[in-house]
Amino acid sequence: MKKIKGFTLAEVLITLSILGVVAAIMIPNTIQKISDRQTVTAVKRAYSLLDNALQALYAEEGDPNTWNWPTRTTNQILAPDTASDNVSKKANTDFLTEKLLRYISAAQVCGNAKGCFPETDLKDGWDRSLYKTLKNNKGEQTDVTGIPGKTIAKNGMLFNTSVFYKRDMGGVFGIFRVDVNGKKGPNRYGYDVFFFPFNKYGIMSNSTPRDTNNGDYYQFFFQQAYCNKYNSITENRDGQSCYTWIIKHNNMDYKYRDVSAEW
Repeated sequence: MKKIKGFTLAEVLITLSILGVVAAIMIPNTIQKISDRQTVTAVKRAYSLLDNALQALYAEEGDPNTWNWPTRTTNQILAPDTASDNVSKKANTDFLTEKLLRYISAAQVCGNAKGCFPETDLKDGWDRSLYKTLKNNKGEQTDVTGIPGKTIAKNGMLFNTSVFYKRDMGGVFGIFRVDVNGKKGPNRYGYDVFFFPFNKYGIMSNSTPRDTNNGDYYQFFFQQAYCNKYNSITENRDGQSCYTWIIKHNNMDYKYRDVSAEW
């Protein structure tokens, strides 16, 4: 009868140590990949929710350039007969948000009050946004109490709406800022916070006929410079075009390597 040779204690300990090192390397990477996949899914879900709402609204009420917006006088937003640009008015944002909420189930509507987005306490007369950029710098330092159109959707995502009139962007133009996982962290552009530009056709992604490469805002939402951790841009818009990468490539590789040549 043959004698079966077992492992020595030293061999067992060495094997367990090797397995521990492999696990320490693999498990965080696996968890991160799962988290990224969940975020990609959430971004696409947000895109679908908001674009479907816009499409339903446009189908019911027509081209937004023809709507009877609250503010249409000289030097104010949505005055097609003037050259006014980049002026966002609360009345018009609330006007659009109210219409969109016919098609989006909301758990809470904050308007321009506190309670929806992550916010700090009042400091030096300003309530500051907690959001950071792709490079983890301070993000938009705005008075979040005054930001209109803040809403918590029933699926848990947060969004707010800004509306502009940009003649070089085809008229009515706006931005949804979306936090796909609610108030949970990391509250960082390109990680869980994304910017969805829209126009009279719906959400823009730089890959459909509804998009345009004209206008000042194009660079912030469609150019690789604003979704690249490996460049020198440090301004508060860094990370605002990462939604475009996700829609086009179905991943978040920009978090881990320089993807500037792959756009």
